[in-house]
Amino acid sequence: MKIISSLKAFISGGGDTDVYLIMCRTGEPGPKGISCVLVEKGTPGLSFGKKEKKIGWNSQPTRAVILEDCRVPISNIVGKEGQGFSIAMRGLNGGRINIGETIIIIELLKLLLIRIGSN
Repeated sequence: MKIISSLKAFISGGGDTDVYLIMCRTGEPGPKGISCVLVEKGTPGLSFGKKEKKIGWNSQPTRAVILEDCRVPISNIVGKEGQGFSIAMRGLNGGRINIGETIIIIELLKLLLIRIGSN
């Protein structure tokens, strides 16, 4: 059993999501001391802050995710203990590819619109 106490601020989907992947320190200082832990909504010790008031992107609620002595089974560690940082970086790298693809598509559409407009 792992006991997690932490506050994660400005989390997209906070309070409305059924499962949370929490990156938390479970070991030594540095990246090898971070683990990825799955915490299910309804787990004792898991709560949420008030819904943030945002200027834009209101289709997804945003709240603080609060863990106060949240008891999580060891079996909820994703991968091995200490692999959380590398799991997070792989997720970010995948997101970067998607952003790059989106930018290329937008630029191609701009060129197409310029070409159509000049005819």
